[in-house]
Amino acid sequence: MKDKLMKFYENHKKLSIGMLVVFCLMVLGAITGPAEKNAPSPTQNTAIERSIPGDNSAANKADAANVTKATVPGVVIVDATTAANKEAGEKAAQASKKAAEQAVAQASREAAEKERAAQASKEAAEQAAAAQASREAAEQAAAAQASREAAEQEKGAQASREAAEQVAKASRAAAEQAAAAQKANEKVRSQQKTNDTGGFWVLNTKSKKIHYPSCGTGARISSGNRATSNKSLQELIRQGYTTCGNCFK
Repeated sequence: MKDKLMKFYENHKKLSIGMLVVFCLMVLGAITGPAEKNAPSPTQNTAIERSIPGDNSAANKADAANVTKATVPGVVIVDATTAANKEAGEKAAQASKKAAEQAVAQASREAAEKERAAQASKEAAEQAAAAQASREAAEQAAAAQASREAAEQEKGAQASREAAEQVAKASRAAAEQAAAAQKANEKVRSQQKTNDTGGFWVLNTKSKKIHYPSCGTGARISSGNRATSNKSLQELIRQGYTTCGNCFK
């Protein structure tokens, strides 16, 4: 605003000087007014003009022009000053209007730029939030997948352990069965060898038990229930006899 006032002052400074000159001329005219009363009347001027030879000469015309210029300068200067003031005012108004329009346009551009910057910032923030949410979702999905895989691995390991235990149990049972079968076979071969060499079995006909001749339990069998046999062990078992729990250990 200060710059505009200074500019307006510079534009009208010359006009003010012109008005001051006009005022001085008016004062000078007021001072010299009484001298004009002593000037020749129009009739006298006409007589003087008629008495001057070569009225239509170039010198007379120049004098007439000088007289016209001398009598009219105040009016011409006032009219010129008024026109100059008016023109300067119009120029100042146009300049002020143009400056206001430029200021409004600049403010509009700045507001648009701020709006675009705010929109870009908002979009960037939304994109960052979406990217963060996507990363978190991916991390959660990866964690869930890892948890499922770990559970499946643990389940597989448990199944493997159980299968190994079952195999071991089955192996132990098979080994025990094999050992029992081996022991039984050895007893059978021993008994068969004894029977082949003329040995015999002591039988308890009441309890249906088979005893070795050296068995203490067999020696206590009463004579009514005691019997001997040289048949094979398998044949006696087929007849319903079972081995003694003491001597066949």
